[in-house]
Amino acid sequence: MDNNKKVAKKKMNKKPLLSESTKQRIVAICIVLLLVVSLGGYFIYFTGVPAKILNGVSYYETDANGKVNKIYTAKVTELNYYFSAVYNQYREYGILNDSVTPDTVFNQADGTTYRDLLNESAAESLKQVFLYNREAEEAGFKSESAKAATEAMIETLRDTAKSYNMTADDYLNALYGRGMTVRIFRDIVNRELMAEEYKEYLLQSTFMPTQDEVTMLRDVNPTEFGTVTYHAYFFAAEHVEDSDPTKIEESHKAAVAKAQAVIESSTDPASFREACKGLVTGDALGKFAADQDPTINSDMTAQVVKSQNEMLRDYLFASDRKTGDMTVIKDEMGAYAVYFVSRNFDETPTVSYRVLYLENDKVTSGDPVKIAERNAELVQSINEIKSGITDESSFVSAVKAKSDEKSRLNSGALVKGITEASFAEIDNIAESEVVFSQWLFDTSRAYGDMMIVERDEGVSLVYFIDSCPAWIDAERTSMAQDRLNDWVLSLDPQNSISFTIHRKNVDFSTY
Repeated sequence: MDNNKKVAKKKMNKKPLLSESTKQRIVAICIVLLLVVSLGGYFIYFTGVPAKILNGVSYYETDANGKVNKIYTAKVTELNYYFSAVYNQYREYGILNDSVTPDTVFNQADGTTYRDLLNESAAESLKQVFLYNREAEEAGFKSESAKAATEAMIETLRDTAKSYNMTADDYLNALYGRGMTVRIFRDIVNRELMAEEYKEYLLQSTFMPTQDEVTMLRDVNPTEFGTVTYHAYFFAAEHVEDSDPTKIEESHKAAVAKAQAVIESSTDPASFREACKGLVTGDALGKFAADQDPTINSDMTAQVVKSQNEMLRDYLFASDRKTGDMTVIKDEMGAYAVYFVSRNFDETPTVSYRVLYLENDKVTSGDPVKIAERNAELVQSINEIKSGITDESSFVSAVKAKSDEKSRLNSGALVKGITEASFAEIDNIAESEVVFSQWLFDTSRAYGDMMIVERDEGVSLVYFIDSCPAWIDAERTSMAQDRLNDWVLSLDPQNSISFTIHRKNVDFSTY
């Protein structure tokens, strides 16, 4: 007998460890698991989970001993929120358009794109919000309006999304990228509005000069005060794709040449407008439609002009400036053509006041009886609020706690710079508005006076603050803003606060 054949036969007859049906089940389970993992990953990615959990930007502060400490980290969703705001600004200013997109290379030498610039600007904006809130906390400032204002924004957001047949989250995703939800949006906006509330507090109190202070400073340095009216148009240098220095210089010269051509062909404001119109195309040309004049700038303060261009401010506010003076002012991005009209000290009386507003929710019914009955109830509520007002601070707190005009809560519903003529411009003005106007501009009006104003839409409690010439009102606002800007710079005088944008996280999460 052949033993080798017997052994081989036994091996051939041995049962397998796994049956074919078991193998098939295991393969099927593996395939299902693979699909679950793949679909799960797909679901996680395309529902924006990475943007919610990955860090977008981190902030660091170097202390007096040279130690670097991480002070704040924002997720990609929060960075995207501020990115969207900066992006819209770039589009509005014409820096970005259909041909120049966020992915266009801005600096060919290092490959920097406009998206990189947008993210940097977004991080700077977020840094300001963080610093405001940190300073507010250290100063013991307590927000009274941010939460209510945030909820009002979310309510408006839901209504807008509904009008587009979208969920609120889907609408937010369309605005800020996937990963943004109502819950995340609420937290981001609440922090932003807390910062805005503290900013308004500083502008209205700590940094607001008195009328006497303004007049004294005007007497010392008259060239820094008043307002100017002028025509100006900015000709931007065209984008140079490859950042070739020669092409950049040529592009800048072309912009300057356009501004110079405007100056040489202008004799008055009308010819200045026409000269500018003749040198623009596309969307810019549309701004001249229907006799519009995008070149006119009326009653601008030094601070506002400086925010456009410091050399422009120096030219317009020079003591020897006279009507009809023209010039070209260059900057890195292009050139301004400028036509000076006048320097003004507007003595028109203006008033400032605060408003606590209670809305009449019966007005939509259209029933005069129901509207009147509801207004009577609101007047009673207003009188109860009025009885608890002891000073301007208590009025501001009442506004933030009880007013239905949510968009003005952060400022304490401050209204400034109102002239009597502004009431005359109201078509079919109601009798209650006429009485209100007369009350506001009565020469006997004093700080702290209050008035109840009834309208069909609701009832207002008005708290009078002061009256002053229009130029003083404008200067007070301008000086307060300058002081705020200086204060912001003082928060990080040594540039000890830095940030790192986590670009891989941002790129991975943003789509």
